[in-house]
Amino acid sequence: MLAALTVAGKVNVVAMLVIAAGAALQLLGGDTSTPAARSAAIFSLAGVGLVVAGRRLWGPVTGVVIPLFLLVSGLAVSAGRDNLNDPESGMVLVGVLVQYTGVIVALVAGLAALRERRARAQTD
Repeated sequence: MLAALTVAGKVNVVAMLVIAAGAALQLLGGDTSTPAARSAAIFSLAGVGLVVAGRRLWGPVTGVVIPLFLLVSGLAVSAGRDNLNDPESGMVLVGVLVQYTGVIVALVAGLAALRERRARAQTD
């Protein structure tokens, strides 16, 4: 199933795995103030499954919706913003930075995959 994905789809999947890794680093660093870290890991891993299994439009749409949701919800939670402003938090800060990097890459790759899917559907 992974072989059927476009390059952008594969980048989207890897970036969502990076989101889960960043959330794990955040939790391993001792961040208990943001329950969003656990949710980010769960949502991103579920998104990976849906993108890989989604043969039609749902795969690429999921690859956009999940990172967009994580970006908006992560910035809306004050504890998430506090982690970015506290350079002394060590592994928590690294986890947040890895997580947001994954979110941005996943969102861009998801949009590219969705665009490629729409272009392919129009030519078929």
